[in-house]
Amino acid sequence: MEDHPTFFRVNISGDEITSKRCHLKGVYCIAVRDTSLCLCDVRSNRVIYEWPYVCIRKYGKSSTQFTLEAGRKSSTGAGVFNMETADGSLILKRVTEKIEKIKAAKGCKQSPARNKSDPQRRSNSSEEDVHLYANEDTIMNRNDVVYDKVEY
Repeated sequence: MEDHPTFFRVNISGDEITSKRCHLKGVYCIAVRDTSLCLCDVRSNRVIYEWPYVCIRKYGKSSTQFTLEAGRKSSTGAGVFNMETADGSLILKRVTEKIEKIKAAKGCKQSPARNKSDPQRRSNSSEEDVHLYANEDTIMNRNDVVYDKVEY
């Protein structure tokens, strides 16, 4: 796999607990790479934090933000990162493409996740505003992960 990252400018307000713990506030670049998502310095493109896709529990976007939930084994530890950006849809698309490539290479399957209260549909959302994907593999290794994609 060759890694040609795509960069997007994001702003982190620094108000969330996770951002404070990681000393993040201001403008950064997000690099979407083949195996990870990287938060980079906007001037030098030096990697500040890297989230391998296997360490991302959930990710999603709204009209003004891209959000990811990192797992405890990531370099930042567990937590939610909200990043203001006009490119939320593009970041979501690129991350989803990368994760689907990884899953296809491992022979994993993705399908819409089901809500426990309603086995056929998420009861509080329409198909257009929320999309969740879950791994349907019957054999899960210790390092395998369930990826959730959420559009707010």
